[in-house]
Amino acid sequence: GAAAGAGAGAGAAGRRGGLGAAALATTAGLGAAFLGAALALGFTFLGAAFAAFFATLRATVFFAFAFTLAFAGRAFFFATLFLAAWRFALAAGRFFDLLFFAMITLLLEIVRDSL
Repeated sequence: GAAAGAGAGAGAAGRRGGLGAAALATTAGLGAAFLGAALALGFTFLGAAFAAFFATLRATVFFAFAFTLAFAGRAFFFATLFLAAWRFALAAGRFFDLLFFAMITLLLEIVRDSL
């Protein structure tokens, strides 16, 4: 009884334009395809989020290390700067002296030629 009734109902639904077996399989296939696409897209974004998170962690560790080296190296940098300052001052002083005398000589020539 029950199987015959189910068969008759399916046949009646098929005659009235309802979902037949082929249409139901196609709909189920489309649903599976959309579900697969949604899962693939979701896992893609999840993977991108994880990649960005771990890249940020790696960058944070790198910059923390770089800042530590920068603050530790600051003492050596200033020590080198102060030790070399007198040599730089001497060289710069000599350069500016030569530049000053060259300009004065040029100006004196211009003034002499204009008289």
